[in-house]
Amino acid sequence: MAEIDGVPEYRFRRKGPTTRGDPQRLAGAMGVRFYFSPYIAVDSGVRYRSDYDGIADANIHASMNILIR
Repeated sequence: MAEIDGVPEYRFRRKGPTTRGDPQRLAGAMGVRFYFSPYIAVDSGVRYRSDYDGIADANIHASMNILIR
């Protein structure tokens, strides 16, 4: 699987969080998704954002998705 998302930038001030008008940062993930049934899937992969300093800042993530009807 491969995913690309936009991530807003937040700046925190004394009066509360505000967003900037700059373009969004990009986040991408590459990995695998296993389906155990039509209702249960497990993801595992590497996530990287465009505002990270280098490849060492990439995150390894894993998640389980369950559909409840």
